[in-house]
Amino acid sequence: IVHHEGRILVAASRGVWEIGDGSAECVVELPDSGANVLAVGGDAVWVGTYDGRLLRLVERQVQQIEQFHRPIQAISIHSDGSLWVGTYGRGVFVADIARWSRFRGRDLRVSCLAKRGNELLVGSNHGMSILENGELVPVDIKGLESEVTALEVIHGDVVCIGDRSGAAGII
Repeated sequence: IVHHEGRILVAASRGVWEIGDGSAECVVELPDSGANVLAVGGDAVWVGTYDGRLLRLVERQVQQIEQFHRPIQAISIHSDGSLWVGTYGRGVFVADIARWSRFRGRDLRVSCLAKRGNELLVGSNHGMSILENGELVPVDIKGLESEVTALEVIHGDVVCIGDRSGAAGII
């Protein structure tokens, strides 16, 4: 779910829906792939699909930007404008203008991304990692036993963590 230009948009199995005034309207139909995740950056809404397509939505016009061939699980836009994409089984990608760079670990299934200052935090089946100097560095978090499924940075530097077992941590 994202809020963009006064509208609430929801990623759903049949596409992207706009919710408002007690009604729902499909603004982008994706019956074969579905929308898995949304992010807002600049004038666009970025859509990650279950079949691995990265789409850019501006004023109901859709443009396919990239095909990752695996489900897109997370999208994050940094303050410098760089676009980060986390995939199921292919790792993390960053777009620098027209070139994509890939950061991956063994069997890395990314669930979520978050920004803390200039750091990119990655939640995956391997727990939580921080991207440092082009490498994903695991972070040891006491009590975290399974896949990290939710990351949220609050108050600028406090990281809230959720995992598949329902446990939550704060670092």
